[in-house]
Amino acid sequence: MVNGPGLPLDTALIIFLAGSFLLTSGQVPWGLKAAATLLLLLYLVVSHFGATGEESEGGRRARRVYRVKLGIVLGLVLCLAVAPTLSSILTRHTEGPETNAHDGVLQIEAAISFLVDGQNPYAVTYEDTPLGAWRWGHPYPNPALYYLAYLPVMFLSGVPLWALSEAALGWYDQRFLYLLAYVVALWAWHRLARDRTSGLIALAVVGLNPLTLPYLIEGRNDIVIVALLGLSLLALSRAESRWGLPLSGVFFGIACAAKQSIWFFGPFYLLYVWRSLRSSGGSGGQAARVAIRRWLLPGAFAAILFILPFFLWSPASFLEDTVSYLSGNVEHNYPIKTRGAYGLHVLLASPGFAWLLDSLTSGPLEFLRPLAGTLKITSELQPYPFWIFQTVFALPVVVLALRKQLRGNTVALALAGYALTLLVYQYFSRFLHDNYIGYIVTVWALAYLIREPLEQPVSPRDVQPPLQSAHAQLSRETIP
Repeated sequence: MVNGPGLPLDTALIIFLAGSFLLTSGQVPWGLKAAATLLLLLYLVVSHFGATGEESEGGRRARRVYRVKLGIVLGLVLCLAVAPTLSSILTRHTEGPETNAHDGVLQIEAAISFLVDGQNPYAVTYEDTPLGAWRWGHPYPNPALYYLAYLPVMFLSGVPLWALSEAALGWYDQRFLYLLAYVVALWAWHRLARDRTSGLIALAVVGLNPLTLPYLIEGRNDIVIVALLGLSLLALSRAESRWGLPLSGVFFGIACAAKQSIWFFGPFYLLYVWRSLRSSGGSGGQAARVAIRRWLLPGAFAAILFILPFFLWSPASFLEDTVSYLSGNVEHNYPIKTRGAYGLHVLLASPGFAWLLDSLTSGPLEFLRPLAGTLKITSELQPYPFWIFQTVFALPVVVLALRKQLRGNTVALALAGYALTLLVYQYFSRFLHDNYIGYIVTVWALAYLIREPLEQPVSPRDVQPPLQSAHAQLSRETIP
């Protein structure tokens, strides 16, 4: 993938992504910044002198240049992501558990402790944990002290690392799990890339992205979903094996039991699997049966396996924490982010919007003022009918995106449709955080870098014809 003679696209994007984070981040120590700058310089030199623009990707020189570039990118990953995160972890251990981390880290660690002690993380308060001493910065209490919005996998997955870390170090940081997920995500999306150049870009999008790296370092958990989604698609590309489709469904089900944002990918993912199987030679009914039995049901089972015990433990507490709290229907509502946010709620809370409503409901329309009053945001904690905006705007996007995918079923359209749907839904919600935008942009970019999991061999060593494996799956599912 070259943008002209001797100008590989990966060079421009990696220099832009890594360079942007390098220049704007205050989380990377100066020594690591100097090392990263040297690595970027080396990448430019290798890219400028190593590629002629005339040799194919399969040539010996191209392979050597690719290996050197890959090594440099991994060096950048160490300098700009892994080392700063470990540094933040060690600083937090020195200065106190309520410092140098996002409050989500503190809450998940506390949830693990509650669970290990036999208490339901969804039925307790977090005031007597390090989260209670975390610097909140608002005149009202942190609502996270009363509700756990994270789904079970997000803290259950940390239990093994917690046990190992407590035994070896005597303390634990949830970012150990996030760093592991980061490595898995890099590996999975690199394997999914269409070619070497796309693979290098995918590494940069996942590993050197200035829209996501700051939040990895401070401990936000989007990387867990990026990793699980990559593993699910990678397993799907192994559909020729007996466990390819079921394992893909299981990874997606685990993701659904980790964070609510991935739920919106379900319709697009199921449509992609069904249409891809159908195009391999089976009928629509056969393809649907394979998709449901070998992908959807294993995924649903995995999600239910993690969620159901906590739901049965205390149905009211679980629903209050994971649903009602986020929608603003509890005593301590999730705040409407009126500052440092990007959604419609910022406009609705502005003085200009209140003035506009008052102006429109004056004179003959004064009888509408009570209705207009319900549309004003006067408190960050008030209930508000955001679901109306989400339904009116997000539902048509889902329908149109699925129709577009039906006309040309590709993984790019599935991922892009999901990213667009999630962006519209979150724009009209109570909150649209900066890390949400980073996650959405990451998924959107990766959509155009990866191959079709059900239409191409997994690697150049795979000699099976495209679609042969999916066709084999369908041929075994005969109609009685």
